[in-house]
Amino acid sequence: MSLLEWFALDRAGRARQGVFAFLVLASVVNAPRAETEGDPDYPGAATVSGSLSSIGSETMAPLMELWAEDFKRAHPGVDVRIQSSGSFAAPPALADGVAHLAPMSRMMNATEMSAFVARRGYQPTPVQVAVDAVMVVVHRANPIRGMSLAQLDAVFSSARKCGPGEDILRWGQLGLSEEWQERPVQVYSPGPVSGTRDYFRQQALCGGDFKNAALASSTSPALVRAVGNSLNAIGYVGLGHMIPGVRSVPLAVAPGAPWVTPSAANALAGTYPLARYLYIYIDKPPGRPLPSAVEAWLRMGLSERGQRLVARAGYIPLPSSVIPQQLTQLR
Repeated sequence: MSLLEWFALDRAGRARQGVFAFLVLASVVNAPRAETEGDPDYPGAATVSGSLSSIGSETMAPLMELWAEDFKRAHPGVDVRIQSSGSFAAPPALADGVAHLAPMSRMMNATEMSAFVARRGYQPTPVQVAVDAVMVVVHRANPIRGMSLAQLDAVFSSARKCGPGEDILRWGQLGLSEEWQERPVQVYSPGPVSGTRDYFRQQALCGGDFKNAALASSTSPALVRAVGNSLNAIGYVGLGHMIPGVRSVPLAVAPGAPWVTPSAANALAGTYPLARYLYIYIDKPPGRPLPSAVEAWLRMGLSERGQRLVARAGYIPLPSSVIPQQLTQLR
């Protein structure tokens, strides 16, 4: 069972998939690894050439761009092109051979996997490259102290599949008083091609549809700016898109449970309910080596140097015990 298939019981006693399970790794999380000129995980001296195309996650754009800058310094002969059009664009681009790298902020679903297998005859290879926590964000002046997942469902979805309860339309229904009591809740969500939107729908809305009144934003930066410009707004983004105009809302798995902030420590400890891996999918035919540029990119990303760039982009580096597992997939 993978870490993202760890189960925790929600307030109704149902198994909720997707709560991060790093408790068993607590003693080895982010242990430092030595980096030397001979580091096999970052072959900076053995330059490669050719082209490298990435199509996929818009959430991962800050990380992919930082990696691209670093990669081109080590491998100036590689033409790197990054297109961050959304996770839904990644599987068909990889299957059609248009992209060498398919970054996704969620795992491929069954339909996407089947389409790839039908085209290629084998499954794509997922490589975990970072950890993220999907943050619920509000205007920095909003005094809300925390929310439960059931309240999130009632705010963002009209279906309310996570449990019974009234539709939440005003901030007073979330415990805010005085001038906030009658303020309407203005809901923002990423657009339909976003992997973060799909992840949030599955994990926070129990698979229910979004309200028709939810305002779709074309990009995560646009969404978080819109929330920062509206006192009534609420939305959700990955860690790498935090700005000073907003603040994150601590979340509780169930009403009455402790609120947990989306920090690196809480994500890695398994206590923050909307933590996830970030992936790069690759096309690796059985029994054949990866193109040298693809392998060099992934080894760079999984190296100590690459994981420092993960932190610089605002995300969480992989636990050190996870990295060797990912490197074996490149062989």
